[in-house]
Amino acid sequence: MFSQDSKFYQFCVGLYRLMLLNLFTIIGSLPIVTIGPAITALVKVIYYKDVHVFKAYKHYYKDALFNSIPFLFFNIISIFFVQTISQLNIGSSMVTYYLIWLFILFLFTYNINCYVAFIFYPDINLLKVFQLAFYFNVWTLYKTFWIPVLMYLLIMYTYQFLGLVILLVLVSFPVWLHITMMRKNIEMFIDEEVESL
Repeated sequence: MFSQDSKFYQFCVGLYRLMLLNLFTIIGSLPIVTIGPAITALVKVIYYKDVHVFKAYKHYYKDALFNSIPFLFFNIISIFFVQTISQLNIGSSMVTYYLIWLFILFLFTYNINCYVAFIFYPDINLLKVFQLAFYFNVWTLYKTFWIPVLMYLLIMYTYQFLGLVILLVLVSFPVWLHITMMRKNIEMFIDEEVESL
C-alpha cells in the first residue's frame, strides 16, 4: 500500500502536488496583476508534470510575468461580462437559464484555454492565441464544460464535512482536470500544426 508503485502512494503524491500548486497560485496571484503569470505557471507545471514543483513554478512564473498581462485583462473583462449577464432580467424560462449557464461555462473554459494556447504558441501574435483558444474550446467543450459544475457541487455538498480543507485544491484541481481532459486534443493539434509547417 505504501510502496512507491502503489496507486495509493501515487494518489497521495498527486494530491500533495496539487496542494502545493494551489498554494503557489494563490500566493502568486495576491498582487492581482500577477494572476496571469500565476495561472500560466500552474498550467505549465501540470501539463509538463515537472518533478520539482516549486522550482518549475517559479521559473514559469518569471517567464510569463509580462507576456500574460493581456490574458489578465481578458479575464477581468470576462468576469464583468458574466456579472452583467447574471444581473439581466432576460426571462424566467428554464431554457434561457440553462443557455446562460452554458455560455458562462464556455467563457470560463475559454479563459483557461487562452493560457493553454499561449503556452504552446508563445511566439504567435495575440489575436492568433485567442483564435487557437477558441478552437481548443470548441473541440473540447463536450469534455470540459462539466468541470466548473463539478467544483460547484463539490463545494456545496462537501463543505460542511470538509470545511476549509476543500480550499487546499480549489484552484489547482479544476485546472488539473481540464488539462487532463484536453491533453490528447492539444497534442493532436500540435502534431497537425507541425506536419503542416
